[in-house]
Formats: sequence, C-alpha cells, structure tokens
Amino acid sequence: MPWNPEGSEVVHLAVHSPHHAVAELLAVGLRQQSGIKRVDMLPPGSGFGRALRATGARLFVVDCGSQPLARLTDLLDAIRGAQSTASLLVLAPQDREIMRAVLRHGATALVSASDPLERCMEALRQLEQGHSWLPADLVGELLNGNHAPRPQSAIDQLPPRQRQIFDLIGSGMSTRDIATLLGIGVKTVETHRMRLMQQLGLRTAHDLVVRAVQAKSRSA
Repeated sequence: MPWNPEGSEVVHLAVHSPHHAVAELLAVGLRQQSGIKRVDMLPPGSGFGRALRATGARLFVVDCGSQPLARLTDLLDAIRGAQSTASLLVLAPQDREIMRAVLRHGATALVSASDPLERCMEALRQLEQGHSWLPADLVGELLNGNHAPRPQSAIDQLPPRQRQIFDLIGSGMSTRDIATLLGIGVKTVETHRMRLMQQLGLRTAHDLVVRAVQAKSRSA
C-alpha cells in the first residue's frame, strides 16, 4: 500500500537494525513507498554514532532484532539525545519486558516485528501527523505508574465533544477513524486533540494516548 497521506510532505527516514540484511530489506521496502524522499541507514557498531549525527531524518525505524536489551535502550537513548523531537517507531517482539523498556526510552510507536509492512506504514502515517501508534490493549499495563495522573476532575470537566474524542482515543482509535465515526473532518479531530493536551496539561500526543487509555482502563 503506497504511502501518500493527505496533505503530507515527503519524508526522510532513518532505519536501524543489528542485522545488516534486515536493515537493507526495510530500507528497500520503505523506498518503494510514494511520499518517502529518503531512507538513511544507521549501521550497528562504531558507525552508528557518525551516521546518527549526519542524518537529518525526523522519523526513525528501529528493529530490536536479537541484540541485548541494555544495548537496545542505549541506542534509543542516543537517538533521543541527538533528535529530541523525532518520532521513533520500534519493531519489537511480543515480549512485555522489551516493550516496557522501549516505551520508557522514548518510543512513540510500537509495531510487532512479525507484522506486515502495511502496518508499519500505517504507524508511520500517524507519526507523520504528530500522533503516537501504541497497542491500546497493552498501554495501560505497560505504562501504569510511569505517568503521574492529574486529578480526575480535569477529565470530568472536559466539554462533551472533547470527552467523547478522549474516550475514543482511549479505545485505540486513530484520528482518521474518529473523524469517520463522528462524521467530522480530520483537522477538526486534530484541533480537539490539541485542546485536550492543553486542558489536561500534557506535552505530547504520546502522553495523551497514555492518559486516555489509563482513564479507559479505570472506568472499565
């Protein structure tokens, strides 16, 4: 499925895997997608730091591979240190410990390493629009206690439409899915998301998703 999100510009990605062959396959698949201008390779080992400093990418795709968890988290910290506002998609195995670790170390999207490329592309579309892509059924479990909740009254005081959108975010729905369900424009949903972040004192779209999922799990 070609990537050509409505109204988006072509993008510049950087890809890393501890296995060169995997990184090459990822890069080839991504370069075939319309809307992607450039894919840089961040090699493992001594060349990683130099490549990271040289890339101008704002979206990173990191394959966990079979590398030790400590090395993986050091790598994520290095990317965050060099590109504090970048979006970071991690291809992770179905391992709770690894998922917890990559979320704590800055991942803004999680996709299973066994998922098809189309799912990776959908996650990148959401990141390009400034959103997170996290498995809604796992966020509450994985991030419980990592984000201090604000008083529940802050949610109770939301206007009806914003509360409705907040609840849908907590159910794992994307911006586009919410717009379709409610019969409103994508830009309108994005405006509501921005206002939700302001009213709840949240800094990032990632924090909004986490807060919404936590609120949903408490009310279940």
